[in-house]
Amino acid sequence: MTTRPRPAAGQDPLTDLHARRHALTEAWADFFGGAAVPAQCVPADIEASWHRTRRSGLRETAPAELPGVPASAEGSLLAGHRRSLEQPLHDVAENTGFLVALAGPDASLVTARAGRHMAKPARRLNAVDGTLWTENAMGTNAVALALHSGHPVEVFTAQHANEVLHDWTCWAFPVRDPRTGAIIGAVDVSAPWSHHSGSGRALARTLAALVELRLSDLPPAPATTSVLALSVLGHPRATVNGRSLHLSPRQFEILTILALRPDGTDLKQLHAALYGDHPVAAVTLRAELSKLRHCLGADVVRSHPYHLAGEVRCDLAEQLHHVADGRLGAALELQRGDLLPASEAPFLRAMRDQAQVALRTAVLTTGTVREALRYLDSFPDDLQVLESACARSTATASEHALCLGKLHAASAGNP
Repeated sequence: MTTRPRPAAGQDPLTDLHARRHALTEAWADFFGGAAVPAQCVPADIEASWHRTRRSGLRETAPAELPGVPASAEGSLLAGHRRSLEQPLHDVAENTGFLVALAGPDASLVTARAGRHMAKPARRLNAVDGTLWTENAMGTNAVALALHSGHPVEVFTAQHANEVLHDWTCWAFPVRDPRTGAIIGAVDVSAPWSHHSGSGRALARTLAALVELRLSDLPPAPATTSVLALSVLGHPRATVNGRSLHLSPRQFEILTILALRPDGTDLKQLHAALYGDHPVAAVTLRAELSKLRHCLGADVVRSHPYHLAGEVRCDLAEQLHHVADGRLGAALELQRGDLLPASEAPFLRAMRDQAQVALRTAVLTTGTVREALRYLDSFPDDLQVLESACARSTATASEHALCLGKLHAASAGNP
């Protein structure tokens, strides 16, 4: 029997995608089932990563909803220039349909965006801002391999150690600091495996070069002492410099008020925003602020006036910014629920109404039928939006049928 030589990194003798996928799936099952070495169809760089993944103890399968791991490289060069870098990457994702991500040096996603048809699959993979894609966290994947090797990589279907990624092909190119040549991150382009072509690899290479070019034209990022990431649409979450915070509902309310008032507020104004006319002593609010400063650090929560220092990222503020700029699709991507739905704080109740009215108005005036349907995922009983979508849903029969079905369900629930 003649033994076929092992392919070099990035090469594979199988050209038929289906045959290649089948062979890799069998090789994956054998190796993670206990085989000492994988089959010959597995490239050397993938084999080495599989061994590292297996030694780490990571399960080779995972649920569709993967747990989020906060980013720990918020102080990286790429994170410092995030706002300047993310828009061209997002534009490419929306125009090509690919999933495009920019990772920092520790494999945390600085920014990620998927085309319209891949947005939901990307969320199921947890390919979203602030998640960690190291081998220890996600097994063999293109981002981790590109950072580990310093070379462009492709990871095709079952070359991923994690079974939840087996329907994807990913290409990643390292990003280097134009000043030093050091690897500071990676650009990843991903698509369903059936979309495998040379265009994905070429796009990843082009985007990595674009990021490096933009970095060379930008001034040094301003130094920041902290980065607070605050998600308050739906289930609230908060991190400071990648560290998860365990906060009380009241602490989330205070943080949100301060995030939405970047110029600061005095104690009396904060008290009114939080408690309204309820007879709550000022000393109670001071105690809450003291606890919050202890939890986040005095360098994050400042006084005279009370404000948040460093970089603050709040999903509600970003959503309102997207609506104001006419980026309704991006605004809807952030809609995971109402603003702190259990909060009765007067300021937050007003902001909750303002956010919904702004989103609803944009859907009714400029939104597409698909955007209306996305809005209705969060607000299924909005009959005016439903009727408007039904009246305009002529693009496809399935789209029209979906609108009519939603309208019937909503009408039945609102006699």
